Amino acid sequence: MANLIIKPTSGGSLILQDEGGTAANTIDASGNTQLAGTLGVTGASTMTGNVTMSGTANNVGTVTAGTFNSTIGSSAALNHDAQKYAWHRGANASADINSNSALNFNLAIFLGSGVTESSGVITIGANGAGLYMVAYGISNNSTETGSNDWSLWINSTKISGTRVYYEYSSGDGGKPSYMGGCTSVVLPLAVSDTVKVYGNGHYWGATADSMTWFAGCRLGMTS
Repeated sequence: MANLIIKPTSGGSLILQDEGGTAANTIDASGNTQLAGTLGVTGASTMTGNVTMSGTANNVGTVTAGTFNSTIGSSAALNHDAQKYAWHRGANASADINSNSALNFNLAIFLGSGVTESSGVITIGANGAGLYMVAYGISNNSTETGSNDWSLWINSTKISGTRVYYEYSSGDGGKPSYMGGCTSVVLPLAVSDTVKVYGNGHYWGATADSMTWFAGCRLGMTS
């Protein structure tokens, strides 16, 4: 069967109009195609040349392979809101907590707009679900002889492997001076989850260079 060829005059464009006489599909003399409406592709499509989109690609589906060029790799903002869902708090004064409670990190160092803080407890805000790195550090108050025993809690659950504990014994040969400990963990958090450092002890705090601190940052989505 012979091919059907539609060819404009030399230097002209091939223009397909809609019912109102407006150009719907234009192919210029170089073969470039411009669509005025929406292009729907239900089957496989292979593009060997460059594709330029002046509007918004609302849903590109799953991209199984490809390479970002140098422009995207160096300057594009692939933003997963790490700063929005992050915090850094400190203790602005020393305190002796005799019974288990949330440690009140009342020194505001940084608080992203996607999380809230109340009496040292962090709450994950809307759209903030994801994988987080959370860390905290505790410093003994000078040569205080009491102990410190703290752990990270999510809602009402103690997170295993996050305990910071040390105590002074008269047989140790001397009092620890500003001895400290810290821990960090990577874990998933959901919207409205609360995160806190919970326990007891006599810790050291200061408005400058506080060595008792609490920080977290969203690394990305969980899926």
